[in-house]
Amino acid sequence: MSTPTEPVPTPAADQDNPTAEALQADLAATRERLAANVEALAAKADVKGQAKQKAEETADQLKDGAQDLVTKVQQLPPAVLAGIAIGVSLIVVLAIRSNRRG
Repeated sequence: MSTPTEPVPTPAADQDNPTAEALQADLAATRERLAANVEALAAKADVKGQAKQKAEETADQLKDGAQDLVTKVQQLPPAVLAGIAIGVSLIVVLAIRSNRRG
């Protein structure tokens, strides 16, 4: 998750006779870079937030997969659907009979 860094300009403090404006601009730029680095570190340290984000991504993938499966089942010919229904019914009946005997 590293982000490309921009080249750091020569700080005003390293220049000969920097102006107050140049020093202030340098200070503002340094603060912005520091804030960005702090935010990046905070994001990496937020394990709970990362886990939550991963869980949301996984849930979205499961929803998409379920929707794809529903679409594929809806596209099956009626005869195939009837065969599946009969097969599932047979398995349920056999499981119930097996539990009653055992």
